[in-house]
Amino acid sequence: MESILPPRKNKKPRSKHDQLLASARELVSRHGVRRVTVEEICRKANVSKVTFYKYYPNKQAIVWRILDDMVEYGVAKFNEIIDMDISFEEKLRLIIQVKMEESAKYSEDFLDELIHADPDLMQHFWEKAIAAQNLTMDFFKKAQQNGELRTDMNLDFLQFMLDHVQDLIQDPRLNKLIPSKLDLIRELINFWFYGLLPQGGSR
Repeated sequence: MESILPPRKNKKPRSKHDQLLASARELVSRHGVRRVTVEEICRKANVSKVTFYKYYPNKQAIVWRILDDMVEYGVAKFNEIIDMDISFEEKLRLIIQVKMEESAKYSEDFLDELIHADPDLMQHFWEKAIAAQNLTMDFFKKAQQNGELRTDMNLDFLQFMLDHVQDLIQDPRLNKLIPSKLDLIRELINFWFYGLLPQGGSR
């Protein structure tokens, strides 16, 4: 599926903080949170541990920043898509594409750790994610009013299902059916989003 969105610009880090954040993001997304140490982040960023602790009190803090950036990037892309002068179905296709492309950038270890993260980290992440999710629900409500989304779709039911994404991803029966977290996320996205289109909509 070819993207019509401009690629994310990879700007060269201009500060030690940017170097730290870029290095931490690359290491954590590839190896997961537990396996990456502050020392490894500093070594890759070519900065000292003193510099690291100048910006972040511990590894968890920089992981929180990475998660914040993930959500903020997703919101920015979402707003970019819904402002395009294209059909609802095409917007939906692009939203799904961006979600899949972003999910593919993170390893199974990272996704698994995110799902089973400590309570404070999970609460922080889901508070951010829910705020972003509200934008999606507003988008669906307007589309339904315009006849672009199934008129028989109960949006309260959809909201409930979106609120329980974490429960579904952790369900042992679903994990046995689809062991890969990335594949499971893709299947859930396809199931929910393409199920919203009126009859006759094409994929």
